[in-house]
Amino acid sequence: MLDLHDPLVQVRVASVTCSMAAILLSLCRLFIHRNKIRVDDVSTIVFSLLALVVQIIAAFLTPKPGTNIGEIRYYMLAYTFFAVLWSARLSILFSLIRINPFPEHQLKLKLLTLLFIIIPCLLTLQCLLTCIPKPEWKTWSVLVCVLDDGSAICQLLGMFPLPVISYIPTCLLMILSDKYLRICLILIFSTCIITSIAGLAHAIEIVKFLHSARIYTAIIENNVALIICNTPILLTSFLNLRESSWEERNSRFSIHELRSTH
Repeated sequence: MLDLHDPLVQVRVASVTCSMAAILLSLCRLFIHRNKIRVDDVSTIVFSLLALVVQIIAAFLTPKPGTNIGEIRYYMLAYTFFAVLWSARLSILFSLIRINPFPEHQLKLKLLTLLFIIIPCLLTLQCLLTCIPKPEWKTWSVLVCVLDDGSAICQLLGMFPLPVISYIPTCLLMILSDKYLRICLILIFSTCIITSIAGLAHAIEIVKFLHSARIYTAIIENNVALIICNTPILLTSFLNLRESSWEERNSRFSIHELRSTH
């Protein structure tokens, strides 16, 4: 019987349930684009999924007294959190670059990708510099580094590119007339809002020092980011397939009617 009050069990349940959904949707996306793998697919499939696999392994490591397994486990969870989260966000940005018809805007967005690579590296380094000098958390039964207000502030500052990629779809909606691109942009805008809210909630938890909750909240956040970065691709592909099937049926019906009249 699972003890859901055990922080280790909470992390494992959150990791398995959320990761399975994220992995399934990512593989569906890979299947849809199997004939033409794009940059945003590589960002999602290669980096996010590899980091997610490492995160699942880390979630099932059991800390043992007299060893540093618990410490290694925490660092693995922390680093894979940033890797999954920001590679998913990077995938959204690459999708916007691909959709954007203006070369000058594409160049600016490509420069923005550098921030999406630098920020998680800085956040990872900041986490490392915060946790290593603190010996007290390394003696707890469930090892969780006590992040300070500076960590929360860094998390919030690291979110500032998100309003930018939330603003871009709204601008493109006024310009683009293609039905499916507009749907995709609306979905991308929605995903940006969701990731921003999730990131804000995580930063608030750091401020409140909800240690046991913060680990599985982080796992849920990065998996949600991976799920929703795949959602626009999957839904637009489904709508395209549905309309193609509808047009094909109409075409067959028209041909049948034409033959009947003759």
